[in-house]
Amino acid sequence: MVYHQVQPMYPLPMSELHNVAQDSTVYYGMAARPGITYMSDTEDNAQTQFQNTGTLTNKTLVSAVNEIDANGEQSNNAFAISVDLGNIVETSSSVVWAFGMIRNPAITYITEDGSQQQRSPYWCSQFDNPQEVISALLQDYPDGIKRWNNLDNNIRSTAMFNLTGGIDFLNFDNLMVLALRQAMGGTELTIGNTSANIPGDPNNQWNTSDVKMFMKDLGTSGRINPVEGLYASFPAFLYLNASYGGYLLEPVFEFAASSRWSHPYAPRDIGIQYPNATGNSASHSQGVEQSGNMLIMALAHARISGDGSLLYRYYGLLKNWADYLISNTLPLSDGQEDADGQSGNSTNLSLKGIIGIKAMSAISDALDIPADSAHYANVSSVYAKIWQSEAISSSAPPHVLAHFGDENSWTLAYNLYADKLLQTNVIDQDIYQMQTEFLLNTVLSTSEDGVPIDSSLDGLANSVWSYFTGAYMVYYVEQI
Repeated sequence: MVYHQVQPMYPLPMSELHNVAQDSTVYYGMAARPGITYMSDTEDNAQTQFQNTGTLTNKTLVSAVNEIDANGEQSNNAFAISVDLGNIVETSSSVVWAFGMIRNPAITYITEDGSQQQRSPYWCSQFDNPQEVISALLQDYPDGIKRWNNLDNNIRSTAMFNLTGGIDFLNFDNLMVLALRQAMGGTELTIGNTSANIPGDPNNQWNTSDVKMFMKDLGTSGRINPVEGLYASFPAFLYLNASYGGYLLEPVFEFAASSRWSHPYAPRDIGIQYPNATGNSASHSQGVEQSGNMLIMALAHARISGDGSLLYRYYGLLKNWADYLISNTLPLSDGQEDADGQSGNSTNLSLKGIIGIKAMSAISDALDIPADSAHYANVSSVYAKIWQSEAISSSAPPHVLAHFGDENSWTLAYNLYADKLLQTNVIDQDIYQMQTEFLLNTVLSTSEDGVPIDSSLDGLANSVWSYFTGAYMVYYVEQI
């Protein structure tokens, strides 16, 4: 094969600048074939060479080093590969190239007992070096593209449906195909080892039972395994491979179980700057939000993967979070915020807490702890009845209020989705009918640029919460 390898002259381990890793190596390669040439030089020289001759020089010049200034701007240099296909009517086979970025080690991680790990990408357990990865990728292309097409077709066949209720999911199937790639693209699958933990050491003994996955908040924060981000993308991982959900949750559980976390609710993340998963011990105001998220995801992962090990190992932690929800969900304790940073008497946030408590009942039942199961089931049932009596408008058309007591408000109530995901059935079916009809006739019919999360957030729409809402609406329509 022919490949370019590009990396910083002075790499900065575990650092980013302008959201760009400063310790990464970029590879750009193609399998060897007749007519292939390559070149690294200034962009002008490379273009002139190709335009004049149709080939490249097979030379790598020192002058092709890219200089990047303090603002992240770089000089215009080219790392080029060309293929002369000769005189053709049509290509006999695809021209395939590979492009990728590698960082090894990938993550600095502090374990539950306080020891620090330099974790490597999972592929290190399968290949000895990046060149083997490139070669395997290029050779696998024919089968790989078939697998991707099969996956895309499966997603599209699952996503495509016809509804009579007036819901128009234009290009819904294409959005789902893109969403899966976006969810996976923000993660790194890593592995630990049982030796000296020196990446690249040929004596490394990879610990295949120590697999963890890390997600970067691709917004402006760079947080690691943001719990609300895990919750938003969790359906994609459950669909693709539910084990990934466990690999993402375990680092959060380990941090929360360590002495570095001392709060009664779940953490928001395990680090404030990717790729340093060294913990974030600061208190926060999203106790109900994140505790509910963790309980819901833990149960969803166990049910769909069939793996209850996280529930068993962290039962005490889950129980503590459920008890926190009991004390702070209904009514919501002062200062509680949701995933969007909104505070107030949120019916949607309270709903998540109630479903989280019911999830704890199911977790206790799965682990054969009947007293706990009955306790949390009873509390969630009582809370649900109160919620249904206070969260619904008294004026027509009936709907879920955004804030308790505010008759002029409405909300997507997207957390109803979790009730259907887990099949906890803590909310009465007629609530789904009422809310679906309200959104179809009152909100969706007047919205052209995305539906706000609730009536107090004009212009603030969220595609994930919109599709969570669509999911529970579809559930109701399918029942009739």
